[in-house]
Formats: sequence, structure tokens, C-alpha cells
Amino acid sequence: MIKKVLWFIPEFIIVSIALFWFLENYLESGLINYYALVAAFLVVVAALSKVRLLGMLMGVLTVLFSLFMGFRFYTIYTEIKANAHASSLSFILMGIFVVSLLSGILLFFKYYKRTERKG
Repeated sequence: MIKKVLWFIPEFIIVSIALFWFLENYLESGLINYYALVAAFLVVVAALSKVRLLGMLMGVLTVLFSLFMGFRFYTIYTEIKANAHASSLSFILMGIFVVSLLSGILLFFKYYKRTERKG
């Protein structure tokens, strides 16, 4: 039972980050971030339907997005190093980057292993 719950942690983290991304955009600018909604929706669909290709694709897309955000974080960090609050913000952003990257990798291999068992 606990193993089944732990097995859904990557999906939960990815959906949480996507919903946070949606809320951050909506509350800051009033615009709806359809990319975040589609990402959250596709991860939920992959988890519920257990479609292997969709799960692997969402893992790869999460890894690519995480790498992009990691590079973005690095450029922002180099610009705001002088600010006293930058260190605490940078640790939070780095934590989100690492958790998102690991979740994407775990999601890909979760569905990749599923294809080897059945294939």
C-alpha cells in the first residue's frame, strides 16, 4: 500500500509545480497559463490511464523544462548576487529545480520500466 502511494510522488510533484506555475502567472498578471494547465492535465491523464508513451513523454518534457529553468535560474542568480535576499530566494529556486528534475527522471524511468516488463 505504501509503495503504491510512494510510486505516485513524481506525478504529484509535477502536477503541484504546474499548478503553482499556473497560479503564479494568474495572480501576478491575470493571464491564464494554458501550458501549465495542459502539463498538469497530461500528467494526471498519464497516471490514471497508465499510458506508457504519454508517461515517458511527460517525463522527458519535465526534464527539459527543468533544465531550461535551471539555466534561467543561473542567469537570474548571476544578476542578483549582490541582493541580500537573493541567497534565500536562490535556495528555494534551486530546490524547486532539483525536485522537478528528479521527478521528471523518476517519471520517465517509471514508465520505461513498465514497457520492459510488458514488452
